Amino acid sequence: MDGLENTDCGAVQAVERVGGAACANQQADISSGLSMKLKPWEVNQHISTILRQMEVNKFLHICEIERRPVLQLAAQLFPPLTGVPTLFGSNSERLQLAVLVVLCGKNVEEAFDLAFRIIQDYHLKASRVFCLVGSKLASDNRIVEIEQLIGSIQRSGTSDPSVICDEVLGVSLQVLAEKNELEAVEPLVRLITDLDKKVSAYIHCRQLKSAYLLAVKNNRLEDVRRILHEAEQLGQTKIQQLCMKKLEQGSNT
Repeated sequence: MDGLENTDCGAVQAVERVGGAACANQQADISSGLSMKLKPWEVNQHISTILRQMEVNKFLHICEIERRPVLQLAAQLFPPLTGVPTLFGSNSERLQLAVLVVLCGKNVEEAFDLAFRIIQDYHLKASRVFCLVGSKLASDNRIVEIEQLIGSIQRSGTSDPSVICDEVLGVSLQVLAEKNELEAVEPLVRLITDLDKKVSAYIHCRQLKSAYLLAVKNNRLEDVRRILHEAEQLGQTKIQQLCMKKLEQGSNT
């Protein structure tokens, strides 16, 4: 970590100031372990936090060398944050740091493993971390990296990966729909595994033909009614006609 002490990069200096002081305090705690009667697991926890923070510092140092805007991104993601969060703070700060780590990578895959170790170490809610990441990626139109994020979650070994992925995709698609980036949504909607959420995503993103075909394929007349209502709102007469015909057929069976 010698490079971190000498760098002029703002974000790394911010981490070092906070992290260094915290490390000193942690080490002081360990040194006086006998008088404080720390339990072995508490000592190990302190040491693990210090080592993980050093790993994060090294990664952020590399990011700064490669002129990735660590400090600016932290302030943008979590206003009114003015520095880089550390592992020595609250779980809220640790969550922020995990999000920042993923987004500071050259791509999602580069930094995912480090962020996932932080999630595991401090029992953070993975869906919360990755939904924040997905929202930012969608805001920046980084569609390929959203797909990378989904793939990384699926391979991570986390529990309920499909549930987390569907939640991340839902948040990302909502951002894209609000930005009217509708040409980008189709590949992402296809990744949703839950049928209800997939149909709803198509409707929300105004991809009514795809929503209709999926609903009909699975004989979901209630969804056809929802699509009909949306088609009426958007003035899509062909979809209206298809929906009305399907509903009429359904009522006769």
